[in-house]
Amino acid sequence: MASKASRALAAIVGATMMLVSTGCSVRAQMAYSINGVVTKIDDVSAVVDSCLVATSDTEFTESVQTRVWEMIMADLAYLVAADEGIDYSEESLRQSLTSGELGGPQVQAMMTDQRCSELATGLALYALIGYKIGTVKYAADISHYTVVVNPRFGTWNPAKASLVGTGSLSRQDGPGA
Repeated sequence: MASKASRALAAIVGATMMLVSTGCSVRAQMAYSINGVVTKIDDVSAVVDSCLVATSDTEFTESVQTRVWEMIMADLAYLVAADEGIDYSEESLRQSLTSGELGGPQVQAMMTDQRCSELATGLALYALIGYKIGTVKYAADISHYTVVVNPRFGTWNPAKASLVGTGSLSRQDGPGA
């Protein structure tokens, strides 16, 4: 009997360890999540790399932390647009960005790369929603979402819809971060 109990206990401990280690591995790969929908670090790396290529011959380069914030805000824009019933045409946004009607030289540079242009389009939607519903309503809508950010990119400040801190795991943030 003792051997059956020992084997059962070992199986339970083994299964628990597997579940715990799997959860940690998923979190380690997560750049951020919005209401539990995860965007992986690989996705952030792909966008950052694409935008570096698109803006390589320009003065417009952004930090990884800034790109993560932009990705979060673009993702939130799509969610708020759906919640608010805001009609938009992604193709029209793309055309306006490519032509320079919206944005400036940085956005036009971003539009030269497919993946980076998707981010630029999301940011244009972010701006459009702010224009249509106002910043106070927009901020209230955004605050209803649960955003969790991998500490390597900073800390999410829901009151300001921003990333704060250094994003460094080896340096503590100073006061006010």
